[in-house]
Amino acid sequence: MNKQIPETLKILFVGNSFSVDTAEHLPKVALSMGVKKLHIGVLYIGGCSTRRHYSNLIGNVKSYDYYESVGIDGDWTCTHEVSNVDAIKSDDWDWIAIQHGTKNGSRYTSPECYEKL
Repeated sequence: MNKQIPETLKILFVGNSFSVDTAEHLPKVALSMGVKKLHIGVLYIGGCSTRRHYSNLIGNVKSYDYYESVGIDGDWTCTHEVSNVDAIKSDDWDWIAIQHGTKNGSRYTSPECYEKL
């Protein structure tokens, strides 16, 4: 199967340190696939649960560190006290990845919480 690789890719991660780690390596992966322009956003709260991401979304809570990189070069900026609502609305994201907290894992998150997201 031959899928066309987009020239521009915009991905937002809503998560914790694993999201930061993944996003850090994404530019090299995207470049190797032929992506020319990359916009990565990472909303970070250490160990944050899916339930908390949902509560933050509903309450428009400004409690995230927001890491952002535009381009393939991997330069990052960080803004403190950002809401997930503001980050989601900041661009027309191709993908939004939500990561559950590592302390309790997904088996402690009810299916309804995922459905609401």
